[in-house]
Amino acid sequence: MCMACGAEHPNSLDVRLMAGEGVSVTGNYTVSELQQGAPGIAHGGVLAAVMDELLGSLNWLLLAPAVTYRLQTTFHRPVPVGATLDLYAEVTEVADRRVLCRGRAMLGDVVAVRADGEFRQVSPEHFKTHGHPEFVRQASGVKPWRDPEERDPEEVVWP
Repeated sequence: MCMACGAEHPNSLDVRLMAGEGVSVTGNYTVSELQQGAPGIAHGGVLAAVMDELLGSLNWLLLAPAVTYRLQTTFHRPVPVGATLDLYAEVTEVADRRVLCRGRAMLGDVVAVRADGEFRQVSPEHFKTHGHPEFVRQASGVKPWRDPEERDPEEVVWP
């Protein structure tokens, strides 16, 4: 039950994403009144969470679970409550278990937010070790991932 994209989550950010060309994703996100920081403006932490979700979703295309290792977010302009951001992200490099990627959130023709991220591929055991057991059990049947050690590198189209 993802707080960023999960429709069943009562406080979901409702980030909408779909696979793009190659190893990329596109989508959109509309800032609600509940996600306000300064009067009439989206909270920066919420926008950072949106960018983390955007970049993190690329790992589904790689068919390997991964966790955020580094996220650098740059805010180029304020985003008003009620605005819809157009989202784009792509993988720029995969080396061993490191996945480097970048993304942007557009407000019309203007870049509002940019992010660069580094994710680390982990085995599914990572979530069993560190996650809450009940939530790990609930999610165990819904992910299309395989352990990175078992993955055939020829299956994935690298950028």
